[in-house]
Amino acid sequence: MADVNILIADNDNDALMIYTEYLRSAGYNVLAATSVDAARALLDTKRIDLAILDLRLTDDSEYDRSGLQLAQEVARTTPKIILTKWPTYRDAREALKLDTENLPPAVDFLNKADGLGALGDAVRQALLKYVRINRDLVIQHNEAHPVSFLSLIGLITPMLSIDMQQQGSEELEDLFRRLFYDKSEIKVDRLLWQRDGRVALVVFAFVESNAPESLVVVCGPKEKMEEEGHRYREFAPAAPGHSTTVLNQRAGTQHFTAHGYALAGADLGDSMSLEDLYRSARDRTVTAAFATLFDETLAEWHQQKRVPVEGKTLGQLYGALLGLPAPDKLAERLDGSIHAIARRLPSLGCEIHRAGGRLKVTFGAQTFSYADPSVHLDGIYAGEKAVVLMKTPGELTGANILADRSGRTWLTDFAAAGLAPALWNYVSLETVVRFDWVENTRLQWLHDMELLLVDTEFSKLYATGAEAPLRKTVRTVQSIRRLASRSVARQPEAYHLGVLFHAVRRLNYARPSVQLTSNELTRLGHVLLAAAMILDRFVFNQKTPAIKKPNLAAGIHIDHVNRLVSINGVKVQIRGQGYELLHELYLHANERCPRAAIVKRLFGETYEETNMSQISRLNTAVRRLREKIEEDPNHPRFLLTEPGLGYKLALNGKMDH
Repeated sequence: MADVNILIADNDNDALMIYTEYLRSAGYNVLAATSVDAARALLDTKRIDLAILDLRLTDDSEYDRSGLQLAQEVARTTPKIILTKWPTYRDAREALKLDTENLPPAVDFLNKADGLGALGDAVRQALLKYVRINRDLVIQHNEAHPVSFLSLIGLITPMLSIDMQQQGSEELEDLFRRLFYDKSEIKVDRLLWQRDGRVALVVFAFVESNAPESLVVVCGPKEKMEEEGHRYREFAPAAPGHSTTVLNQRAGTQHFTAHGYALAGADLGDSMSLEDLYRSARDRTVTAAFATLFDETLAEWHQQKRVPVEGKTLGQLYGALLGLPAPDKLAERLDGSIHAIARRLPSLGCEIHRAGGRLKVTFGAQTFSYADPSVHLDGIYAGEKAVVLMKTPGELTGANILADRSGRTWLTDFAAAGLAPALWNYVSLETVVRFDWVENTRLQWLHDMELLLVDTEFSKLYATGAEAPLRKTVRTVQSIRRLASRSVARQPEAYHLGVLFHAVRRLNYARPSVQLTSNELTRLGHVLLAAAMILDRFVFNQKTPAIKKPNLAAGIHIDHVNRLVSINGVKVQIRGQGYELLHELYLHANERCPRAAIVKRLFGETYEETNMSQISRLNTAVRRLREKIEEDPNHPRFLLTEPGLGYKLALNGKMDH
């Protein structure tokens, strides 16, 4: 009992001293207060397990109910006992009556005349019934990646004093002892994510003779967690499914609340975030995980039910969901961000000049012109005021989605669950892949990738149009867009608009005035270029309502004069030996090209079947060219092997692929 904190508040100093000494002699830690303000301060700042409040805590008049009012207002989840010399039926009923949250202001109502024994019994009963803290619970931490309660407090409530951090750490430990009251041991395995003052952890719980139970525990400030619980109950699927996340445990302390989520069929010891799966697994596994996420896990949420909304445009809804300020304030913020980013980009080989509402972007000898996002915001907020919404668990970040290597997925974050535009989930994940997970390489390569993503037909992306380090990004975006195609239909502008708002949100929250690493500057430059390109698409659409889609020529084409190569209408940069090999094959397009001709063109040598060095160099050149022009170099469509004879370039691709 020495670690049980009890607050007792009474404006009668003699009575307060008697109660304090009695409770301390019973082994409790006692904090005393003689006024409403002092009691309120302790309830707001200290870890209080039980509060005992005098009914008349101000002036002892018959109208004084200040102790009861305090119980109604502060620390609602902390159990309280009301103590008084003048008990009435009306006061007792008011103290014990349930409110809209099914919480009474007090758990007991005592007459001081009943004596110290009655108070002691009431305290023991209240602690037994309402302060369920398992003091015998064994708490372990992952030795390889320990997550202490002190470190968690730093993530949940940063900028606290050392004393407050320690006190918060103790309260957080109490929170886990409450959440796992019926367990004998738990292991806090790892931190999954942190966001907006909330943290998510994988926890394994044990009871003797039973199999271990695995949960995702999300904890944070009480108000935020109560909002999360409310949104989960309102929007989560009513019927559990194959990939459902179920809220089945809840516990609270004075300042914090924890939710324990069970993930149907998940082995949390062998699962990882979708981001980690993306970075470590093969494309086939990643594609399967995204398909499961949209076709099963998220399908349980919206169940194809759509809610039409009048009075707001799609742009206005995206702006509100992403927490963007009003358009005029946003334009001002963007103007400052773009100016600061543009001033630093020459260090990355890129120059941006702003004039007439345009960004003139220069990479060496190449110059491009796009719309300035700070000037043309009005256009993206315009549109028809009739939008279709669907249920969503909130913003998907990749870190808050769990996956395994079989491709199954589970959701873990519901604080922003609600209604969102029908394409919200697809757009959220594309922007994460496109802006956050993309390999931070050369800014010009990222610019060329954005040209591919913005200007090419919606889901018919050609990964080899991007440099090798960026092809996984393009292939993953293509997977997401193919899944979204059923909803996008023939109107991809709504999809691109969502991506634009996510890019603008990143620029809005950027702090380019502080010192930036080269990687950070590259990322901001990339987001700026993407926003300008997409916005340019909308500005162009407004000027010319009936736009014809670009006529993308199918297959491989070479402009010999300018040494330019395009594949399905997308420019592909091929230089040096790779271009010479492709040119030689192009001269014999759709026919067999003998090895001897290729060796003569590439190496200036006579072909020798027994020259293993020559054959190895030829094989290497062919493989590198396939990496440039093939979607899947292991299953080529264009550069085909003619066994024992040579190679053939199928200009329009192998039709039976």
